[in-house]
Amino acid sequence: MRQGVMPKVYPLGYSHYGADKRIDELMQQETMLLIDTRLKPYSWRPEWRSDALRAKYQGRYRVAGAFLGNLNFNLPNGWPIKIADPATGIRGLMRYLSEGHDLILLCQCACYDNCHRKEIVRLLQEAMESVEIVLPEVVNHG
Repeated sequence: MRQGVMPKVYPLGYSHYGADKRIDELMQQETMLLIDTRLKPYSWRPEWRSDALRAKYQGRYRVAGAFLGNLNFNLPNGWPIKIADPATGIRGLMRYLSEGHDLILLCQCACYDNCHRKEIVRLLQEAMESVEIVLPEVVNHG
């Protein structure tokens, strides 16, 4: 961790209003990593596909859906969220945070409360108390 600085995690869904601008702003920070938590990092919007994100952000874009993806992502609302491999996924996030990175947890969902990102954040906070979560509803979209 950076000396005296609490690491930050930004759970953002790219369908959330202003998310594209916010992600671009956050990625200006050299220590920021974009963690793709989608089980399948594909989108009908080409700019949100893994190959486009990798080309844009290079080594600061990480695909973590095999560990942090929601196995029930394509089931109707009401089905429980099931994180693919939460122990490995959370351990990876903690490693990045301990190395001094801040993290964007990326998914498509506009609504944080119904997204698996909320479960990832809950698990991360259980494992690591000293992390600041910056929710999309409280960021300034300027």
